[in-house]
Amino acid sequence: MTLAQLGWALVTLAAAALAAVGLHFLLDRIATRLAREGTPAYRSLLRRLRSPTRAASALVGLLVAFAGLRWPPSLRPALDELLTLAAIAVIAWLLTSATQAGVDMVGEHWDLGARDNLAARKAITRAGVVRRVLVVLILIVALAAMLMSFPEVRALGASLLASAGLVGLIAGLAAQPLLTNLIAGL
Repeated sequence: MTLAQLGWALVTLAAAALAAVGLHFLLDRIATRLAREGTPAYRSLLRRLRSPTRAASALVGLLVAFAGLRWPPSLRPALDELLTLAAIAVIAWLLTSATQAGVDMVGEHWDLGARDNLAARKAITRAGVVRRVLVVLILIVALAAMLMSFPEVRALGASLLASAGLVGLIAGLAAQPLLTNLIAGL
């Protein structure tokens, strides 16, 4: 691949990413206008997911352009790996943002300004604890998936994923009364 071909490929990738982000911008404006009449929960979800979906849009644009370009055989595996890692990171970002939006939705159902707000504080605290546990699990699974994409460290990624499952099981058993009360409260 000559320097001119590499330059053209990079310009194509940048144009595809910008086009995807531009499309995201238009769709975001439409959703924002619709959200003015929607619930606060919908607005919170939109606000929390705006940046990760923008990154996902850019990544999709890159993936589409990348698939259509011819890359030298020596460069393609490294670029494939980089795009795989980026996709895992964006998915983890989307999931953690959606988790925070879920906590925002729980908070909207309770009035902290009320005179007797013990139940509201309990529910919000429980939702915060659940969010933290979910975020840690999402990050562990994402890190394990990233490690497993490298053949050299696949065993380490598999053991990290197994330990995340074990930690999740232990946390689930320890938090069973908390989760039972939270589900019953909802």
